[in-house]
Amino acid sequence: IELEYLDGVLQADGKNYHAWSHRQCLVQLMAAGTADTDIWKNELTATQKLLEQDVRNNSAWNHRWFVIHQANNREANMTAATELSTEIDFVRQQMQLDVYNESSCRYFVALLKEQCTVNDIAQIQLPTLLELSEVPDDAAAFWSTVVDLYEQIHDYGPAKTLLQTKLTKIDPIRQNYWNWRLQQLTIKEEEKQAQAQS
Repeated sequence: IELEYLDGVLQADGKNYHAWSHRQCLVQLMAAGTADTDIWKNELTATQKLLEQDVRNNSAWNHRWFVIHQANNREANMTAATELSTEIDFVRQQMQLDVYNESSCRYFVALLKEQCTVNDIAQIQLPTLLELSEVPDDAAAFWSTVVDLYEQIHDYGPAKTLLQTKLTKIDPIRQNYWNWRLQQLTIKEEEKQAQAQS
């Protein structure tokens, strides 16, 4: 009954911080001492419905992250390939709906960093992401995601190029941050080259 009440509250105000905090506490209590995974599956379904209504609902993205970690004993080790693949596909679809959305982009980067190997990111995830059609040049959230993934696979050249040609130009408010990222990637690139020569 309490979850039904919270569903109503979140339908009316999907970003109500207090309702989300209460929901997290409630599902933790409901799941305590039980092996019933339906609780967590239902929560994923609930967040999916809310994200389909508003893909920019950062509270729903945060709850989804909480759920996949709690459901997997706080480690979020999605060992079932289909489970991870399904989650990645879902997030990628949400990113495609709004390539300007920081919430889905940050979730995607965090998920891949935590769950995928460097080879998986390099050979599957990054190429698939780059195949998204008609991504505007000014979609800072999307291009920042691409930079992060290039960094994850230690391919610093394309990451630096994106910072120089796109992000420092399309996002002047964070220009100092992008310049700092550029410096950090240059340092990593030099270290990589030094290791290769030794």
